[in-house]
Amino acid sequence: MDRVGVGFGRRPFCCSLSRMGGGKPERIAWNLIPWLVFAGVLGVLLLTSWIEWRCSPGRAECRSRLVEDFYDWQPLVAGILALIAGIISVRAIFKQTEAHERQAAERRDRLVRAYRASLSDDLALVANHAKSSAGAAHEMLRVPNRPITTTPLNTPSLEGQPVIDHLRMLIENHDARSGEVFADLLGCYQVQHYRLAGQIDLYNPPSFRNLADPTGISSRPNVIFTLFATVALYLRATQLLPWARRQVETIEAPTFDEKSIISALFQMGLFDSLNPEERKRICEALLTDKPLTGRTDSR
Repeated sequence: MDRVGVGFGRRPFCCSLSRMGGGKPERIAWNLIPWLVFAGVLGVLLLTSWIEWRCSPGRAECRSRLVEDFYDWQPLVAGILALIAGIISVRAIFKQTEAHERQAAERRDRLVRAYRASLSDDLALVANHAKSSAGAAHEMLRVPNRPITTTPLNTPSLEGQPVIDHLRMLIENHDARSGEVFADLLGCYQVQHYRLAGQIDLYNPPSFRNLADPTGISSRPNVIFTLFATVALYLRATQLLPWARRQVETIEAPTFDEKSIISALFQMGLFDSLNPEERKRICEALLTDKPLTGRTDSR
């Protein structure tokens, strides 16, 4: 047990200094002690030599000569002392700023570790949201015109606002490169959610939108258009899972290839609902990142 008072178990003073603030500033201070001793000895020798030089003509004039020299050199001495005081003050401010920055960095690291511990659950919720969205898209593809007598199709929502808050905290506290990955994930969710919500609003019977048309508006190309962001959201969430589970220590930007896209379509239950041309269109849109117009050749 490390005790502070006098007695057994007390660590030496130098060891205690080396533990404060990680030990680096204290070791640097100890390394400067020989230089400070050398500067002090050199200053004493120079002062002694100067006094002997001024007092060499005669002892009677020694005091007056020293007083005269002190008076003549007073502005220069004051300037040098002010410069030394300024250097010491700047160094103290720099060390204090460095300590605050180090504390802020340590706090950000602690926050990242804390949110990383629950990130796998958050990403699982995002992936499940993508699957629920795919289920809604599958329903719109299965029943193009929803009768007015049926219940409206609800827009899937991400369960739990804390998921969004956790992603925002990671964006704010992680490094710039990794923060961009989480920012892209959050932005992809927002785009996907509002695209799907708009399409479901058009798909539901118009009576729910105060229209007289007895059937809902459904356009298969527009439904396929909503799947671009849905598949991208699922891939972004699942590809971040290895980092969240501490299987890897670096965050890599999600990459889309045809194999991963087809696998995502299978896992989301969309592969059999799409024709080959639609699957090809989704792959091309995610691989080339071209402008999404929502139009296909099959109408």
